[in-house]
Amino acid sequence: MPSYLPVMQFASYRPLREQLYRAYVTRASEFGPAEHDNTPLISEIHALRQEGAQLLGFGNFSEESLATKMAGSPAEVMEFLHDLATRAKPVAQRELATLRQFAHDELKLDKISTKAMAGILDGLEAFGRTLVVLDEITDEIRLSSRNIPGVALRVAPAISVRDVLNADKIVMTKAAAKKLEEVYTG
Repeated sequence: MPSYLPVMQFASYRPLREQLYRAYVTRASEFGPAEHDNTPLISEIHALRQEGAQLLGFGNFSEESLATKMAGSPAEVMEFLHDLATRAKPVAQRELATLRQFAHDELKLDKISTKAMAGILDGLEAFGRTLVVLDEITDEIRLSSRNIPGVALRVAPAISVRDVLNADKIVMTKAAAKKLEEVYTG
């Protein structure tokens, strides 16, 4: 992390950031260098946990893990997760549609993603610490920008002097600028 974060935050050369990001997210996995692949160790840990659970009288490690928790069984956990997904999906779909419209109209994004947001910021030469001021921040906007080092999101008019002073660049939508103008000009 000591080398990763500064490069991701301050390097303006996008191919370097991409190369470092790919190396970071594939470390110790089957997608990275074979000599650093931890897949066999993870398989061994899984087998040992299974063996330990059976020695303690449980059917599997999930049952052992749940013995001290609120959920009574792995099936109960799965039922809860499926119910949560069923209830959350329509809300998420509505928010995504709203965000796509916002991204298209305000940010001129064709697709909501970290890559698209990074592309817009790169196009604006918003490198380093960038303050993005919007009239509304949805979860999707937050998610599409959270992996971009140095980006801070704020809702107008709730920006502070500190936010402004800490930013190398400020990006603001028209709607956010209008809100700020209304607050400060009466």
